[in-house]
Amino acid sequence: MTAEARDRYHHGDLRNALLEGAVQLLAEGGVEAFTLRELARRVGVNHRAAYRHFEDKRAILAAVAADGYRALAAKMRAAVEASERDEQLERLLSMGRAYIEFGVDERARYEVMFGPRLNEDGRFPDLEAAISESVRVLSAELRRVAPDVPKEKIRDSGIAFLSAAHGFVTLRLTRRVRARRELLPSYATTVLRPVVRGIIDDLAATA
Repeated sequence: MTAEARDRYHHGDLRNALLEGAVQLLAEGGVEAFTLRELARRVGVNHRAAYRHFEDKRAILAAVAADGYRALAAKMRAAVEASERDEQLERLLSMGRAYIEFGVDERARYEVMFGPRLNEDGRFPDLEAAISESVRVLSAELRRVAPDVPKEKIRDSGIAFLSAAHGFVTLRLTRRVRARRELLPSYATTVLRPVVRGIIDDLAATA
């Protein structure tokens, strides 16, 4: 646990200290090696204290994923707002770069977010709300291209966009794509541009 996390814990913020510690553990050993007992040991509390905040492993993984989706939504939104040109190709490319950079830089959280579905039984509404927030950021940009198309068309265009971005992240994380980190934004733009242009043209033709 970092000094910052210890400071927060000593001020009574054990939940956030556990979440930060969970991300560190996941980065070291992945989901399979992750346990609440080891997390409690790392944070420096009895495992019963950890269970008061998260009743089991799936609960803390769901919280990690929810935080990740909120961070991803914020990063995509900020990227669009900072886009130098107010045209949909550049705005969507900015969003795609933000998505890819998040996936590469936040591998531990990303792999929990897009690993086995944690909320099949509806147990974690906060996770579903966070997922929906990230989807709305993308949908709003696609809706700017074609305000009057059916919502199903926006949904399908969003799936196409996310498939391309997620596929690139997966290839980079598994070292099938070996672009250096400093070259990632420019190469992501090269890869995503034809996909995004195709999505925009398809939406415009439907409108």
